[in-house]
Amino acid sequence: MPPRFTEAVKRLDGDASLLREMALMTMPEFKTLTNHAHESALDGRCDQAVRDLHKLKGMLSTFESDGVVLEIQEVIQAGRNQNAKNMVTLLEQTMPAIEELIDAVENFSRV
Repeated sequence: MPPRFTEAVKRLDGDASLLREMALMTMPEFKTLTNHAHESALDGRCDQAVRDLHKLKGMLSTFESDGVVLEIQEVIQAGRNQNAKNMVTLLEQTMPAIEELIDAVENFSRV
């Protein structure tokens, strides 16, 4: 098990197989939500981007409760303030970390 998911497994009373099942259930939506949020932000549809990012943050927080999840919260806040330009900037800065966590979850689900 990757060390980055140790805390997540602890929150599930040590049940790594349950975390793996959760990864399998949520993985199909990760990239869809990420892409849709990015497109919405680029189009200035902050409210839609916020909804998608909130869902994504909730799903990713199953696996990590800090790091990228906190960064996503900053993007959400920019969207709630209807600051599309700042939202796009923050989201694009955060995208590599989001994609890296999604890849880690996907790899973990295959173990």
